[in-house]
Amino acid sequence: ADLIGSLSRLEGLERLLMDRNEIGELPSIGALLNLRSLSLAHNKLVALPDDIWRLRHLKRLALQGNKVRELQTSIGQLESLESLDLKSNSLTFLPSSIGQLHSLKHLDVSENQLSQLVLSICDLAQLERIEVKNNPLQRPPLST
Repeated sequence: ADLIGSLSRLEGLERLLMDRNEIGELPSIGALLNLRSLSLAHNKLVALPDDIWRLRHLKRLALQGNKVRELQTSIGQLESLESLDLKSNSLTFLPSSIGQLHSLKHLDVSENQLSQLVLSICDLAQLERIEVKNNPLQRPPLST
């Protein structure tokens, strides 16, 4: 078994940093229920595992510098998430469920391919900082 695939056995793990590798696909990580911080910056990820929504205690998710094309709607179930860094990916839209991240304080979606932002972004009452630099934005937040 490979190391990444075996990570799900580390049930007490709170921080997982795997920046600057060649990771193109992440296996199931939903069993890491104690995970507070997940950093996979500067890899080759195009998608997140379908069970990421199970990480209810996750506070920080760093995915900058990957090739992520879209976020699953289940991202909205990460109720403890405070920081979401998606800078320098290939996102063309954000799901409206992003507005359910009521603990979110920092959102960085700079350097993607976003032409608009969803209106639900305005539901993020705890948001202190949002970065949307270098996107082909054509209009302010709109409902989808």
